[in-house]
Amino acid sequence: MIDTSVVLSSIFQKNSNDTYTSNAVLCQDILRYSLVIAKDQTPEEVNNERPNFTHRDLAKWLIENNPEFVTLYKGRDIKDSDKIENTLT
Repeated sequence: MIDTSVVLSSIFQKNSNDTYTSNAVLCQDILRYSLVIAKDQTPEEVNNERPNFTHRDLAKWLIENNPEFVTLYKGRDIKDSDKIENTLT
């Protein structure tokens, strides 16, 4: 079994040139997404036992907002559904 856990410190990892690693930026963007959807909900609407978004919701947002994904797909004729599928791997 592959360990896919993320430690909190990973969102602060930097490269030798003092920029955040691509993994750190991705983790930061996932946290940013949670803030984006949270501000659209009242506290009563938040269900801590069941996520209020799906992997596809997050993946679609990431391919439009994460710098690495934006750069990867810029100018390429790839369907959004295929881009989203690529985030699963």
